[in-house]
Amino acid sequence: MKKSSVYLILRRLVDGAVPAIHREKVLRWMVADQETEEKEEALRRIWLETESEADESTYRSLSATHLKIRQARKEPTHLSIFQRVLQYAAIFLVFVLTGAGGWFVAESSHEEVEMLECYVPNGEQRTILLSDGSEVCVNAGTLLVYPKKFVGKERSLYLSGEANFSVTKNTEKPFIVHAGALNIKVLGTKFNVDAYPGTGKIATVLEQGSVRVYKTEDSSRSVLMSRDEQLTYDISDDSFIKMPINASEVSAWTYGELYFKDQTLLDILPKIERRYNVRIKLSPEIESEDQFSIKFRENETIEDVMRILTLLIQDMTYRQEGDNILLYMSGKEVRKK
Repeated sequence: MKKSSVYLILRRLVDGAVPAIHREKVLRWMVADQETEEKEEALRRIWLETESEADESTYRSLSATHLKIRQARKEPTHLSIFQRVLQYAAIFLVFVLTGAGGWFVAESSHEEVEMLECYVPNGEQRTILLSDGSEVCVNAGTLLVYPKKFVGKERSLYLSGEANFSVTKNTEKPFIVHAGALNIKVLGTKFNVDAYPGTGKIATVLEQGSVRVYKTEDSSRSVLMSRDEQLTYDISDDSFIKMPINASEVSAWTYGELYFKDQTLLDILPKIERRYNVRIKLSPEIESEDQFSIKFRENETIEDVMRILTLLIQDMTYRQEGDNILLYMSGKEVRKK
């Protein structure tokens, strides 16, 4: 592929111009072992094009990243797909997670911070213990970028996907989760953040304590949350909606369960896909606006889940071929591809 084509693809990805239905395909291409030099060159070009001003610490961070990339290439190690992209495309991740060209540098002392990356693939979840004693349960299909050690006046990390946080209280150093267009700021509490790319929404659910949520570029416009509340930010119309909710039901995924209340198939199916590492296609004749309340237990298989869904929706059936599942109406002809 020509260098110009590689650049255009990555430029569209960074700008959020790749449709959600094509995003996974582009990401898979992004982390493949072909055309790595072209991808790295394109990412560097994108970084240089950012409007954010770069200072000396910014360039030190960039140099450190390139050193890490070179060292990683020399080390014979088995890497996951996203670990490989983290090694030679750290620039890309900064754009995805923060939407800007800044690098992770402690504000107080300009000390460079060693950042760790945790990507949890579909079908898995993982628990991370942070340096301050805080615990993060990371859901499937999620990327968490966090410092090896917190320095400066804040405890900041970056989330793309879903995670449940149990934060150690520290009144002198607030804990901040950067999730897309939002910052979630706390001192010590337990809360859940759902910020998967492509959904158009970021949802914060508070289980204990209190949190303050605000847009990254406008801290004056903030919303204070109380226990058992959900705050949803709609990206398309730039609006917040707060409502009461049973927070423990939302965090049921942390112990292997899935709970849905008054949600459509379009809301339910992506979570099932991530939980069981499958791809589900919904036939267009199936009504997708009806809402359902349903709970799946930890030991239920994907076959159990599909059977329950087909019982809920009259005349709907499914066909599974490996990791691919098609939901369609009974009696409708289904062509094999």
